[in-house]
This record gives sequence, C-alpha cells and structure tokens, in this order.
Amino acid sequence: MKCYNHEQRDAVATCAGCQMSFCRACFDWSRGRGSENPLCPKCWLDTVGADFVIAKDALEKAKAEAEKNKTSVIIFSVLYVIGIVLMASASHNEGVLIAGVILMGIPTIRIALEIGGNAAKSLNENFLSKAFCFLFATAITFIFGVFISPIIIISRLIKIPFKKKEIEAKQGSFDKISSKYNNLAAEMATL
Repeated sequence: MKCYNHEQRDAVATCAGCQMSFCRACFDWSRGRGSENPLCPKCWLDTVGADFVIAKDALEKAKAEAEKNKTSVIIFSVLYVIGIVLMASASHNEGVLIAGVILMGIPTIRIALEIGGNAAKSLNENFLSKAFCFLFATAITFIFGVFISPIIIISRLIKIPFKKKEIEAKQGSFDKISSKYNNLAAEMATL
C-alpha cells in the first residue's frame, strides 16, 4: 500500500478519520499533534477547519446580538422619550395620551404577546374566550409596560459592556484557531 498524500512512499498507518493509508512522514506529523488515533494531514486540517467555522459563526452571532442590543436601546429610549413628551402635552386629548402610553410600552410588546399567548393556550374554551383572554393579558402587560420599559432599557444598556467582553473573548478564540489552521495548512504543504 502507498501513502495517499505521497504516492511514491509506502504506507505505515491508516487514518482514523478517512481510512486512507499514509506514510511515515505523515504518521510522524500526525503523532506530533498529540493524537492517540493517527489522522492524516487532510483530516487534521478538516478537524481544525470545522473548529474554525464554529468559532467564526460564534463570533458573528455575538457581534450581531451586540448590535441588535445597542439598536434596541436607542430605539426604545427614543420611543419612550417621545411617549413621555406626548403624555405631558396631552392636556385633555385622550388620543395623544393613548399614543404616548403606546410608545412608552413598545419595549414590552414581545413580553406582552408571550403572556397573552400563554394565557390563551391555558384555556380549553372556544376561540372567542381565548381571543379575549389573549387581548386582555396583552393589554394589561402593555399598559404596565409604561413602568416596565425603563427596566428593559436599563437592562439592555447594562448588557453592552458584557457583550463587548464576550466579543473580545470570541475574537481571541477565533484568532487562535485561525492561526492554528493557517499553520497546519503551511506545514501540510511542506510534507
């Protein structure tokens, strides 16, 4: 049997990953990686490449979540301030007052919909009862949103430095795996 990577050399082992045969140079290279089960250079590269993809995806996800968090803080804060201004200027205009309450409660929409949906699911009644329960629970949560929204805004604001540290940690992990991958690829080319 001949080496899969070096057709002129005799094979001395079989890769635990792809089951292809490889020579002494490839075997020594694999053993130098600390593996109990010998892997050919291609399988080593594939393994590190999979880690590379996972680390890259985790980094991109953390960056997207951090950006979403920052954006929501800005949007929710602006809407809340506009709601306060509308409520303060409402005097005797109920429409403006309601608009102010709605704007102030926007950060709690997802929570309100979840509570309303869970309340409706718990009923074994007809559709009308479930719809009423959903609307009532959603409206109550939304109204309390005027008071809950600042808590949501502050909690998201507090998350910003933690998200930054998470991104830095994931970036470090990604850089380390990227370097390892590039080094393995360069070593593989010299075999």
